[in-house]
Order: sequence, then C-alpha cells, then structure tokens
Amino acid sequence: MANQQGNQSPPAPSRRQRIGTRVAATLIAIFLMFSVAEVGARLFGPDIGVLVRLFEETDDPRPYVLKPNVEIEFSGLREPLGRTIIWQVNS
Repeated sequence: MANQQGNQSPPAPSRRQRIGTRVAATLIAIFLMFSVAEVGARLFGPDIGVLVRLFEETDDPRPYVLKPNVEIEFSGLREPLGRTIIWQVNS
C-alpha cells in the first residue's frame, strides 16, 4: 500500500486567516500609497514658505491672523508668473 501522507496538501487557511491577510495587504497598500504621495508632495509640491510669512500666531480663538504692516513679493508657487505681485497688509 502506498504512503498517502506524502500526497496530502497542507490544510487550507481558515476564513479568519484569509480576512487577516486581506486586511494586512490593504493596510500595506494604503501606507505605500500615502508614502508615495508624501514624497511626491515634498519633491514636486509648491513652496508655500512665502505664504507663511503673511501669518502670525495669536491667542485669539483664531490660531493665525495676517501680520500687520507686512509686504511680500510674490512671483508664483509652481511656475513663475509673468510679473511679480506685491502683497501688502496694513495695520
């Protein structure tokens, strides 16, 4: 009589194991997607540093307000504009 144990396949994974594998694969895919988006935004995103200079923190209910008496030259975020724009905030 031939040995039947060598021909048996391993037991099929349980339903809980299959769901766990799918959840893990989905979470890994989401993490990778957000990682790629973050790297892309940092490499190819606009430089908003010039816009940050327009605001200051306050103790008001609003966390940020326009800085008084500020003047900023703006020439574009991603592509340069045809001319420079001056943003001015009064007191």
